[in-house]
Amino acid sequence: MKKQPHWIMQAIMLAGAYTAFNIGSGFATGNEVMQFFNSWGGYWPYIIWLLGLVFAVVTNYIMYNTGMTVSMEEYKSPYQYYCGKTIGKIFDIYVYVCLIAFVLVMISGSGATVNQYYHLPEWIGTIGMGILCGAVACLGLRKLVDVLGSIGIIILLFTVGCAVYMVCTADTSPIEASARATEYVADGKILQPNVFGIKHPLVCGFSYSGVLMMCCIAWVHATGALLKDRKQMLLTTGLSSAFYYLPVLAVVLALALNLDAIAGSQIPMLAAVQNMIPKLAGPYTIIIILGIFTTATGQLFLLGDRFAKEGTAKFYIVIFGIVAFAIVGGLFLPFSVIVNIVYSVMGMTGIIMAAFMVVKVLMVRASARKAAPAEVETAE
Repeated sequence: MKKQPHWIMQAIMLAGAYTAFNIGSGFATGNEVMQFFNSWGGYWPYIIWLLGLVFAVVTNYIMYNTGMTVSMEEYKSPYQYYCGKTIGKIFDIYVYVCLIAFVLVMISGSGATVNQYYHLPEWIGTIGMGILCGAVACLGLRKLVDVLGSIGIIILLFTVGCAVYMVCTADTSPIEASARATEYVADGKILQPNVFGIKHPLVCGFSYSGVLMMCCIAWVHATGALLKDRKQMLLTTGLSSAFYYLPVLAVVLALALNLDAIAGSQIPMLAAVQNMIPKLAGPYTIIIILGIFTTATGQLFLLGDRFAKEGTAKFYIVIFGIVAFAIVGGLFLPFSVIVNIVYSVMGMTGIIMAAFMVVKVLMVRASARKAAPAEVETAE
């Protein structure tokens, strides 16, 4: 009989898997971080970061707790549990369409990364990553948690390590180094997201947090079912939020310190490493590819699991059909443009979903408080 991991180690692995699931090509390349955080300049990147961390703690707590305590078989999906049958179905369809778009983002990012560092045609990285992710996605959830959890911690340590080195060796502050951020935005060298035509750092900060939550809501509920008790759930919630947002802060600082050198780059984080730690550019390229691999693999599994039973022929057809779509799209659309479009469209929807989640939790607690006195009277 296989020995189960200690509850703390299990929480670390689940948090690592959460991090790996979310650190995809948009994050690992630095493209999404530069657009949502660094494009605003000044102190805004750090205000947006703090906002995102708090948002993640609250929503992760709700999702992990729900995944642990509520059977989704009764409600068909987390979206129907939180929003009701009709609105939940709309969210269900919308989110899975967006997940397909995110797989496109991931696969496209691999081609851009291979092209920038190795000067190989983008189609080599795009096709190779697509086939690899499709194959690994067929392994199943339990094996994915083990694989992605380990890789997520490696990505975390390497990314934070590079950023700490840059901060410690820089001869200027991140705020001073990124003074020309708005100028680069005006010149089109750095894209800036908008939410239904609104361009404001706080709105885009909420939007980024909403994107993160919408991408992983099905994954967190699925892995939440693996949790044993409230103590483990709370630890997993805290570690998941910290494991993701610490690397985000690290990337924000690294990009800020190198903004003049990376403006206009498709893979800004790799350009930052090439500028300040050129010897680590090769290893960091591998880290980016691992980040793409972990996210695309997890998303492909969720898509396959949504439309077919795991292990069936239909399950494999769904996965590799989406891979084929992502490969074709990634070959024709620039990576930075894909990131800008997909993230901008999906962000505010996440905020709406978070509001439904909070309301649902409050309703459940109110019902529990009303039921408690009745149970006491019955006992008497």
